[in-house]
Amino acid sequence: MLFAAVLIIGAVVINHIAENEKETDAERHRHFGERRTRGGETFMSAPLIALVGDYNEEVVAHRCIPDALRLASAPAPSITFKWIATTALADGALELEPFSAVWLVPASPYASMDGALSAVRFARETDRPF
Repeated sequence: MLFAAVLIIGAVVINHIAENEKETDAERHRHFGERRTRGGETFMSAPLIALVGDYNEEVVAHRCIPDALRLASAPAPSITFKWIATTALADGALELEPFSAVWLVPASPYASMDGALSAVRFARETDRPF
């Protein structure tokens, strides 16, 4: 059941990214990946998603989210992701700048609530999918 919920959430994030890639405003896309041209067609590179949370192998969602993202992106270019500990964001979320989207993963309490809230604020203020 949890895996299905994670899969649905992943699909929603990916769908949001795909919908925004159809827009033409280059500034809006600066965080959705690199624009590349091949054979006269312009496309976006695969999105990079920040999984913000304190990874714990015992948390089912933490084990399932990477698989859900891989399944949700098929057959499109694979989604890449990186776990970012909340403690790494306690003094600000500049580390999230290269990411296409931010996913605040479940399982609390977070090691740094300030870091978790910093990630939320970053996504809101930079118009990243959250």
